[in-house]
Amino acid sequence: MRLPISTLEPPAIAVGRARTLALYVGEAPGELRGRLADDLRAALAVRGYFSLREVLSPVAPVVEGERLPLDAERVTLAADEALLRLDLAVDASCDAETASLRPATLQSATGELAAVPRLVMMSVGLDKSGRVLMRRCDEEPVVSAAVDVDAVVRAARALLGRLTSGMAPRERVVDVDFDTSDGGQSQILELAAVGNVARAHEELRVYLDGHPLNAAATYNLAVLTHALGRTQAALTLYDRAVGLAHKSLYERARALCAAEAGVELD
Repeated sequence: MRLPISTLEPPAIAVGRARTLALYVGEAPGELRGRLADDLRAALAVRGYFSLREVLSPVAPVVEGERLPLDAERVTLAADEALLRLDLAVDASCDAETASLRPATLQSATGELAAVPRLVMMSVGLDKSGRVLMRRCDEEPVVSAAVDVDAVVRAARALLGRLTSGMAPRERVVDVDFDTSDGGQSQILELAAVGNVARAHEELRVYLDGHPLNAAATYNLAVLTHALGRTQAALTLYDRAVGLAHKSLYERARALCAAEAGVELD
């Protein structure tokens, strides 16, 4: 017997467990500065995962090791927020290690002069402690007969679209097996199988109270908790189930939950 669980695949560009991005715009062409937040908000809306707020207080542009100094009096982040600093410039050199943009001669990777101007974007993501979650450099050709405002805006939107696409986790549905070795749970698991997960969760919680060392009940409650979207609570139950009985289906479901929670297993 299985239960479909909606889970989130870890994103290609990690920003921890943030659901809100606090945007600070560092360097940017004048035609972009006033519209970057709106364009980023529109790009995020397509993914439907992050919300956005703007940060106006200055944020230092240079990474010191793996941390970026934040002035706590001026920049305060909640636990579910990440600060996203964006710097953009036409035909600049981007150094992801120091998170800095510098003027550059128009040269390609081969050392030849670049035929098409590029809009370069540096992105740095930070958690509330200033720990660097990600830092990257991306570029987009500014395709136009002249480097005009519309061409730069189009390039910026393309860069923001790629960034948000890589940052947002993707939802997928995975069928997770129940442990049916204990017949005393059969009716409860059947409730879940027909869609009444919340009721099954409550009944199995009561069942486990009466059978606290029952590995199957512990594991099945973890599955139901996971299906209800309570990832951290589910992971605690999966850990307990694995401690009671080493079964491969326990390990698989636990690994799935840990990946969603961003937790590395031993």
